[in-house]
Amino acid sequence: MMVEKQTLTKTVRLLKSPAVLMFGNPLLDIVVQLEDESVLEKYGLPVDGAAEITEEKIQELLAGLS
Repeated sequence: MMVEKQTLTKTVRLLKSPAVLMFGNPLLDIVVQLEDESVLEKYGLPVDGAAEITEEKIQELLAGLS
């Protein structure tokens, strides 16, 4: 079987369904789908970004999502 080498960008564009790519520490990363950006604004988090936040802020954020 021959596999064509191509860039990650090209591979993602060729996918027939949405793709989520994440890099980082999987023990700390959390992915949620939000209705709007109000939660991000409330906690000062960047859109499509990453941020290191305190454990206290994480607990507060998770409590607000449930």
